[in-house]
Amino acid sequence: MEKNILYSFRRCPYAMRARWSILRTGMVVNLREVDLKSKPKELLELSPKGTVPVLLTEEGLVIDESIDIIKWSLERFDHQNILRNNNKRERDQVELLVRQNDEYFKRHIDRYKYSSRYPDENIEFHREAAVNFLLELEQRLKGTNKKRRWLVGGAESLADWAIWPFVRQFWNSDLKRLNNDNRLLETRKWLESFCENPLFDILMKKQKSFPSCSGENNFPNNSSSNVKEETLYHLALPSDWEIYKNESTYKISTRGMHIDAIGYIHLAYSSQLNDVYHKYYRDLGTIILLVIDVKLLNAVVRLDLADDGLSYPHVYGPIPASAIIRVETFP
Repeated sequence: MEKNILYSFRRCPYAMRARWSILRTGMVVNLREVDLKSKPKELLELSPKGTVPVLLTEEGLVIDESIDIIKWSLERFDHQNILRNNNKRERDQVELLVRQNDEYFKRHIDRYKYSSRYPDENIEFHREAAVNFLLELEQRLKGTNKKRRWLVGGAESLADWAIWPFVRQFWNSDLKRLNNDNRLLETRKWLESFCENPLFDILMKKQKSFPSCSGENNFPNNSSSNVKEETLYHLALPSDWEIYKNESTYKISTRGMHIDAIGYIHLAYSSQLNDVYHKYYRDLGTIILLVIDVKLLNAVVRLDLADDGLSYPHVYGPIPASAIIRVETFP
């Protein structure tokens, strides 16, 4: 087995949250987009229940529950302590919320959104039950006294990753009423923080169905973990460097945006620096150049395809101070 293989379906919220964890942890998998009306025999041989997502790891392990795929990816890299391994109280809250989402909220979403499949059900009853779950999320979000609000403990957790695709599914099924519901303002902002993340477009990019695209089909699209150079570079604002120069880690993604908002830190090869500077920093004059030893990074470094058709390295975690081997001005 040469690569982790993920069987997925783009719009399925279970598959979305599995792909989201792969994106956020910097991993690369071979993606096989499944047509649910014509499931490939390879999928059914791995997991007879025939639901997605299903992950076949490079070690030959089959994981066919989305929440377990999230945990699998986080066990490889979890710089934000998303799993909350050192906090039993928060872990218990996360587990309860995810169970309520998967067993309760999803049931009501299906009976509201796909009401024609359930002709004997009361549509408005199921809508109200789903909204009540959102109101519970709203109270949790209001209870965190931070600029960015999360469901458990005031920090992003597995609950946020596991639940937001289902909230999006329900929200899109009743867009006008939910957008106008002033009881759900924080929930709407929380959902928008995912949908406006630069990784969202990658998450939802349409793929050809397997097996018509049976060859290598990397996810993220055209991404690679094959970063050959031992030295990479990061352009930083002088004000950002002033904040972090005496800290144990550097956490700014680009131009004042924190890694927690983006999920990674922008890096560049030496050959890309001039283009990156002229595209994004030229108006600032002289800025800071951090020279980084790749071997001293604790996180995954992934090459990701950008809108200009070129691939740029991104590190999916903070940069340790020990990995910054030189600090210069640029240009």
